[in-house]
Amino acid sequence: MTHAIRQLAVDDALQLRSLRLHALKHAPDAFTVSYEEYRDLSHEDIARDIADDTYIGAFDADGRLVGISAYQIRRWRKQQHQAYLFGVYVHPDARGQGLSARMLDACLAHARTRVEMMILQVAVTNFPARHTYLKAGFQSYGVEPKALKIGDDYIDEEHMWLDLSRWHPPA
Repeated sequence: MTHAIRQLAVDDALQLRSLRLHALKHAPDAFTVSYEEYRDLSHEDIARDIADDTYIGAFDADGRLVGISAYQIRRWRKQQHQAYLFGVYVHPDARGQGLSARMLDACLAHARTRVEMMILQVAVTNFPARHTYLKAGFQSYGVEPKALKIGDDYIDEEHMWLDLSRWHPPA
């Protein structure tokens, strides 16, 4: 099945909310925000996020959003050469088709026109995501122990970075 990869628009806010809630419910250890915190955001909050940050989505043939990835340029002037990748998720029904890599490539291609480097954090136990990032050229620069706490459980996160001046889109 062919999926369209494109930047989300404010009109996609309802679909983004639905997919993010699914992701947060089914993979809580992969995200910083909790299901409850995101559920309580208003439609306006989500539309503002789409307007402020860059969201890339994968859409199936029926126009349903089945994958997302996003990045945010760092806020402070001394860090505005960096962007932070977040929120990467592909619905289980659409996995195994290379959508994570395609969305990541689209994010990186878009970001390299605006910033010099991309940074991210990924759970050390999330082997498929770590593989995707390493294959794209990201390098690890450390592990943050107990980065997330869910109930009584802790999640360690690996910090990674990519020099966008050395990254080249796949042919």
